[in-house]
Amino acid sequence: MNLAERIQRDEIHVRLINWGSWLRHDSTFSKLGYPSQAPFIFSPSKGVLIADLDAAYIEWIVSTLHMSGFERGLLYAFILKVEYAERSEGKVPHVSQRAKDVSRHFKRPCAERTYYHHLANAKKAVQMLAGPMK
Repeated sequence: MNLAERIQRDEIHVRLINWGSWLRHDSTFSKLGYPSQAPFIFSPSKGVLIADLDAAYIEWIVSTLHMSGFERGLLYAFILKVEYAERSEGKVPHVSQRAKDVSRHFKRPCAERTYYHHLANAKKAVQMLAGPMK
């Protein structure tokens, strides 16, 4: 993997972390059932920030994947929400639990390795649709 590919991979990861944090600070989005945040949370300012705008854009992309009706789009949106939106400030269930949740939700086998494969493909899909930050 060359430097440009690593930079792109890291950029989409950071953008997805920002998106997940943005979702956790808005109680209107549905949760998947993982433990909730602590009751005393720092809430970001209400001003429009570049990070907020990018998070809203990533939400639009993930929602587009979900609403596409394609099985992979639904799977990718679900995995991205499990991986980035449902974690509580750095705490995320073990990959075996996340894979089990995918198996239960989509009624098909999903091992840990398969989960990581789907996660990588989901990130690639978001990266292709979002394009680079400018």
